[in-house]
Amino acid sequence: MKIDPNPQVSNPKQVVVIGAGITGAMLSYKLLLAGHRVTCVEAEHIASGSSARSAACVRAQWGTETNVRAMHRSIQFYAKLSRILGCQEVQMIRQNGYLYPCFDEESLNVRRGLYELQRQAGLEEVEFLDGKELHERFPHVNKEVLGGTFCGIDGFCEPQKICQVIFDWCKVDPGFELLQHARVIGVDRQRNKASAVVTPQGRIGGDVFVNATNAWAPRVAALFHDEDEKRRWAIPIHPEKRVLHFLEKGGWHQKQFDALPMTIFPSGAYCRPFTGDLMIGWEEELPPEHHFSHSDQDVVPSGYGHEDPDSHGSRTWVEVARWSEVIGRLPGIKATSSGYYGITPDRHHVIDYDLFVENLIHVAGCSGHGVMSAPFNADVVTYLVAVGRGVDVMYLNDEEFSLLPFASDPIRRTGIIDPTHL
Repeated sequence: MKIDPNPQVSNPKQVVVIGAGITGAMLSYKLLLAGHRVTCVEAEHIASGSSARSAACVRAQWGTETNVRAMHRSIQFYAKLSRILGCQEVQMIRQNGYLYPCFDEESLNVRRGLYELQRQAGLEEVEFLDGKELHERFPHVNKEVLGGTFCGIDGFCEPQKICQVIFDWCKVDPGFELLQHARVIGVDRQRNKASAVVTPQGRIGGDVFVNATNAWAPRVAALFHDEDEKRRWAIPIHPEKRVLHFLEKGGWHQKQFDALPMTIFPSGAYCRPFTGDLMIGWEEELPPEHHFSHSDQDVVPSGYGHEDPDSHGSRTWVEVARWSEVIGRLPGIKATSSGYYGITPDRHHVIDYDLFVENLIHVAGCSGHGVMSAPFNADVVTYLVAVGRGVDVMYLNDEEFSLLPFASDPIRRTGIIDPTHL
């Protein structure tokens, strides 16, 4: 269904945003700008969940046109956010770039195909490099590299700082309220509409409710549904624990170290600078933990620390060192952290109205990429609040975006799998 390309807010709504991570912060900001009133309720405190524990990387080098264009918009927004909020001293994003080096012809051909798709989707900033140029520009990559892609507008950010600055801006608006330590424990619902969420601080009424809780999204969704609805449908997100390790940078020249891009090696192992250390990671699938507690976020699973040679941290360092002898010579791993990602099977978000509750919107998922997509996701939710259910196309500043990849209904959801995930 297509609608007015520029919907006007003639009837401002009371929107209850559940979750005060970076998605909840962006939602609050953009909904207030659109003229709505917003109450944000958070189970713990600002950025206390996935936002504070992610690699916080931001890239436009995706594998579907929709994701490329969406993330490109997010990057453009982050780049100007300090100026918009009047806090130029706060760096919202470090645009060191994203680098994908390739060491065999097969992976190089795959990367070339992604490069062409990205260029066709409007990502003019992405470059395709031969091996000699790549090694010269990025000498931390072994000289055997055959080539790869680099996009200089990509980078990484500090979600906690961004959340705090945005919520500070929101608090000035008389139409905004932030309730921390207000976990949603129940829902008041009449037929197919919710009227309030129940928290230890009381009932919070609203016209529209937004589930922006990432790995917690399935359990929050369940509070809105009866038993029959739970049997018929569940939001396609499952929580998965990921771990990050931090290497001492040793004698690496500070200026060169600070300029390192986020580098994704052929096996999926990756690295980037992080407050004086080198963050490294490598996905090894862990079983979903559907009943985790808030404190479980920081419990590193057995064997996934860095203390012994067979640990996940040691294996990750060895894997990164396969492609970067420079990193292999660093002094050692000093710390490991962990947190939960909200995983969707096709690596697209869920950004859509609930199947059964007509005034509930879900915005979560996409394999932990909530930080990079938060500005775009907030645009979609603000649009859905304005135009209602059943919309397949969004118009944003004269651009048209298909919303079908983000549908909550599996019949409407396109089923296109994005081949990129790091």
